[in-house]
Amino acid sequence: MLAAQQAATLVDVPTVVVATRSIPQGLAAMVAFDPDRSLDENRTAMLDAAAAVKTGLVTTAVRDSVSGGVAIRQGDYLGIAEGAIVAAGSELLSIVRRLMEALIDPDASLVTVLAGAGVDDQTVEDVVSAIAAAWPELEVEAHRGGQPVYSFIFSVE
Repeated sequence: MLAAQQAATLVDVPTVVVATRSIPQGLAAMVAFDPDRSLDENRTAMLDAAAAVKTGLVTTAVRDSVSGGVAIRQGDYLGIAEGAIVAAGSELLSIVRRLMEALIDPDASLVTVLAGAGVDDQTVEDVVSAIAAAWPELEVEAHRGGQPVYSFIFSVE
């Protein structure tokens, strides 16, 4: 954030840095940008878009531990909702379901799935199908994010 703020001082055009806490929030803010709006209108729209996003992550545990009352074993999938571990276990689709239960609220309409590096197409399809089957009222879309640490990054809007 500090680097972005410093970079903004180096340009000769009015610039605002929109602070976000996650990749999905940053993506939502970028999508909300409209070159036909004023700087202040864009700032407001981008901040509103970022604030409307909930972020979920799936990664793999590197060691045994306990976090927030959740027992974790090395190699387990970890479901992280808004920074808190909400699920751990060996069955990916079970972890994804518990993660989505923590993220999806009645106002949700879209789940975006960003698949990480090394996740095969069938696994991506299985994850998307599981979410769509459990929440048929939601639009679910998937993209290749290619991120190295997280098998999946989820954006719930």
